[in-house]
Amino acid sequence: MSSALASSATVLAATASAAGPTGDFKATPLQPSGTWSAGGSTGAFSWTYPINVPTVPSELEPSIALQYSSQSVDGRTAASNNQPRPTPPTPPAATR
Repeated sequence: MSSALASSATVLAATASAAGPTGDFKATPLQPSGTWSAGGSTGAFSWTYPINVPTVPSELEPSIALQYSSQSVDGRTAASNNQPRPTPPTPPAATR
């Protein structure tokens, strides 16, 4: 008995979308919120985030920002390496 076997393939595909029935997850346009810089050969890193203040009737408008520097000292961290120096080895006593 000879029967012809029919070959049937099913292809499934899934696609991603930024929006769906539960919400919109598209990327929003980002604006730089702060500035940062890296210190080349020093290895320093600094970051500044300006804070807007309301206008005041005089010319004395404050400038407020959050700032971070990887090389600043705040009184809570050591500013130097205060590990004790190793004691040099004692030379052997001279023989007579």
